[in-house]
Amino acid sequence: MVTLGVACATISSANVNQKEDINNSKSTSDYVIGISLLSIALVLSCFMGLYQEFTYVKYGSNWREGLFYTHFLALPLFLIFYSDMKEQIQGFNQSMPVSLEKAFSMLPVDIYIPNSINQVLKSCVIPRTWTYLIMNVLTQYVCISGVHRLNSIATALTLNLVLNLRKFTSLVISVWYFDNEFHIGMAIGGILVFSVAAAVHQAL
Repeated sequence: MVTLGVACATISSANVNQKEDINNSKSTSDYVIGISLLSIALVLSCFMGLYQEFTYVKYGSNWREGLFYTHFLALPLFLIFYSDMKEQIQGFNQSMPVSLEKAFSMLPVDIYIPNSINQVLKSCVIPRTWTYLIMNVLTQYVCISGVHRLNSIATALTLNLVLNLRKFTSLVISVWYFDNEFHIGMAIGGILVFSVAAAVHQAL
């Protein structure tokens, strides 16, 4: 039901985007390729979750070690995309400059910053896109740390259910925050996903 709910919401959103796209055939092929890659990644992540559960049971639940090696050993793979990364960095550097004080004000939550630190932040100016990247890295670190911590104390099945709920919640927040159109497919998907979440919560 969770899978059907997420798929229903995703397909509904894609159908609307395709109607708005003039080059519909190219949009459809890109969509199929993207969904295929995401599906493969989802299956592989499920196997990785099962393998991590096995290693935690056998060697102890040291989730920080798993978090470190999972990311450290993957760093050399980024060399394959060196030219793309170089192009992206050049694009980031050309984005509109913004002070760090203004960057913090763009966060969806209010953070108290002393006046003395505010003065320093005003003088620090960096391209706007880099501020988005930094905020994304920090929030992703909090997220992935929670994933590894949960994997060390729960089963892979529980972890995958929580991750699917997180992805669907991100979809709902993006619809609300960026004023995207809400479709009937998203409503049906939401009912399916949150019904399963409520049933699992009651069972636990």
